[in-house]
Amino acid sequence: MKLFSKNIMLVAPLLLSLTYCISCTHSSSSRVEGTVDDSAESSAVLPVIEDIPDQYVKNLDLSVTPVISNNDEINGVVHWIKIYGPDGVKVDPETGQVTWDIDSNMPNESFHVGLKVSAQSKNVNISFIVHVGLSKDKVITVGDTGDYLNLKQGMENLESGGTLVLVDGIYAGEKNYIGRTDGGNLQHPPSGTEGAYTTIMAKHPGEAILTDGAHVSLQALAGHEPVSYVAFKGLFVKGGQLAAIGYGANKEESNLRHHHLKFIRNGVEADVATPFNAYRVDDILFENNYAFGGGRYKFASFQASNVVWRRNVARYDRGTEDDEPKGTYSVYSTLDAYLANNLAVDADSYDFVERGELAGEFATPTTAGGTRAKFQRNIQLNSVFMFSNLSNLSEGSDAELSHMISWDVRPVGGDYVKSFAPGWFDHITMGEIIPSESMTYAFFNGWDYSCRGITNSILHNFQDGDMFYDLKKAPELETVGGKMVERYGVDTNNITGFTGKLEAHDSAIENTTNINPMQSDDNPAGSLRYITRIERDTSLSALANDGSNLGATVVSFLGKSGTFFGEDGYDEETNIPMWPFPMEDIIKEKFSAYSYTGSIYNGKGDSRSATGSIGTINGERGFAVEGQSLTNYVWGYLGDVVPPLEVTATADHNSIVLQWQAGPATSQSKVTGYRVYDYDIDSGNKILLTELAKDKFIAKISSIESNTQYALAVTSLEGSRESAIGYPVIVSTK
Repeated sequence: MKLFSKNIMLVAPLLLSLTYCISCTHSSSSRVEGTVDDSAESSAVLPVIEDIPDQYVKNLDLSVTPVISNNDEINGVVHWIKIYGPDGVKVDPETGQVTWDIDSNMPNESFHVGLKVSAQSKNVNISFIVHVGLSKDKVITVGDTGDYLNLKQGMENLESGGTLVLVDGIYAGEKNYIGRTDGGNLQHPPSGTEGAYTTIMAKHPGEAILTDGAHVSLQALAGHEPVSYVAFKGLFVKGGQLAAIGYGANKEESNLRHHHLKFIRNGVEADVATPFNAYRVDDILFENNYAFGGGRYKFASFQASNVVWRRNVARYDRGTEDDEPKGTYSVYSTLDAYLANNLAVDADSYDFVERGELAGEFATPTTAGGTRAKFQRNIQLNSVFMFSNLSNLSEGSDAELSHMISWDVRPVGGDYVKSFAPGWFDHITMGEIIPSESMTYAFFNGWDYSCRGITNSILHNFQDGDMFYDLKKAPELETVGGKMVERYGVDTNNITGFTGKLEAHDSAIENTTNINPMQSDDNPAGSLRYITRIERDTSLSALANDGSNLGATVVSFLGKSGTFFGEDGYDEETNIPMWPFPMEDIIKEKFSAYSYTGSIYNGKGDSRSATGSIGTINGERGFAVEGQSLTNYVWGYLGDVVPPLEVTATADHNSIVLQWQAGPATSQSKVTGYRVYDYDIDSGNKILLTELAKDKFIAKISSIESNTQYALAVTSLEGSRESAIGYPVIVSTK
């Protein structure tokens, strides 16, 4: 036993660059005065979990505990975490008990919940379905062991507001297609209602595979009602898409527009068509989906309204459709779109992109009407695509991009940021931007003084080009719908490692600093150890013109899961950690299995053509390689020690059990130990409680006060190097 008290030495915050606190709405925590029990051990035996049957919840209160079939063999504590599911779902880290206090205003609907249970460095994932407000007679199954053999039969027998579950397996051909058949008939699910959604879902996410003509493409047809209040969940499509295709440029022009559709936890390995598409539809949610392979765009909307993209992952492998623009997240002539916590990763296979203008990873084309959109807490990482292209055609774009990250980008085509419309870039972190081709005008091209400006941002190591073109200040600028906004120019930014001209043409540049942002042994006050945030009390802290940190903070989710544009909580801070990223194991598995062999292209944009050579895309690259994870890839991109990000705490009257999970082999092989701290969230000071071996993933703190709140934290060690704190845990004894 080791005894600790208030007399332990404090470590200065700048030396170890302490964490960003997700929530600043907390009461003060008490100092730990107790003992650390070295005898607490994680089980060396991985539990075997019995299948969890579907849960039917009528009383708005879910409670289910997984059953361990080899319980007699478990020789220590196991660690449970939620890996996906509605935000309100909670998991007890020691018992695995799943609880959910369900909002009484939520409509009847079916949901996936995914869990991970760990024993030392081994783990297993399980999932189950929760049916909220449904009785068993409202749920049917499709597949070899189901009630019906195919989707066509299932949808014919599915009630409005019911759920169709596809058992694990492969679904092929027109009988498993959702849309307009070759014969001209509509093969659609029945619409639900505002209070009861119809749900089409996989038994387990990613395991119901639609292929060979089977996919989802809702269509509009005169004389038929559009599809509404329907959710598609957990499907995986190969060679097709998940799309809703309506009719008419807006609601006033046509009533054949599908609406209130949810696409949640689906994946698409695309061939030619855009994987996720909202075309002339309204009130659409894309949440925790993933897209890769071909397609002109990966996520797109066109003449749509009230569209939300939340917590999605896209990798641009191939660019299809000759002589059409290419991009990743494309908000095309869409009014009121909200994009939060989306990732665009590893778009590094430009040889397989056909002829066409590059629209960028985050784009607002406007050839058929204006776009109004907010982009928040999105990331571009390891890419050859430009970051953003905001169009001024038709009515132009009203776009605000904040707390965004763009790192290790080698843009082709001569452009990186084009804002020919009123786009505002605020709190952006950008670094290692080294063009593959010379910049046409500048890294930030605000041609004709349309761009609202870039503010409160970090721009590091931009090479081989000039920086700002036509970024001026003005008190008023008219944008979409006559809205008046301010132009800020280039104000309050930190620019380092840049040797070109700051002012390529007629720009207002002020309040610029030149502080090395990269933390190292030689620069301990540097702010960047991880691309996801600025470290606390470092050189770029509190330098923004609003008193906050410069650059982006991308560590928690914005927007309550399942909410549409305009609903309560759709764009609010959740204080839910973004990392580990939900469904990342499934996403990695699908991305890494991808392979494509086909024509190689070269040339610039609209002049590209096939070379006559054949090449192969290997999906096992970037984060999708053996021994890596999406979260570890992002957090470890700058080469620093990655902290434990799955730290949990459980408490009884006078003790707390902390647990965390081993990282993927890429980083875990370097770990030499862990440190557990008593942490003061207000000051950032920390007290070392204990140092543990590399194979120890648990710490029990005993003999502490009951009915008291504590804040604790865990770091990783790689020899003499120590990580920062990922997320501190706040826990109260009973």
